[in-house]
Amino acid sequence: MERVLPVMLRMLRDDMLKVLAEAFELQALSLELDMNMTAAMLKFGWNELNTARYGGIYRACGRSDGRERQVELIHVESIWRKESDVMLRLFAGDQDPFRTTESPAN
Repeated sequence: MERVLPVMLRMLRDDMLKVLAEAFELQALSLELDMNMTAAMLKFGWNELNTARYGGIYRACGRSDGRERQVELIHVESIWRKESDVMLRLFAGDQDPFRTTESPAN
């Protein structure tokens, strides 16, 4: 990265650099959040994951600020809306947080 960065700064426009920086931020943040969830799974002694456990681990890790930023970085409005709905349902303890918005809640 040290060798590539000066070239990128010379060759890419500011808007392109911003997109690239956000992509790196999204990757780092997603990895951090996934590692937190993995550590929580190990702490609870779980080696398998299902919807109920995913929701429990998601809530146990907290980090709603990080999840909100993760969704912001995705940028695509339809994806943001869907991911935002899932995030809200996960924190609310919904039994089926990954359902489509058209499906009724359980």
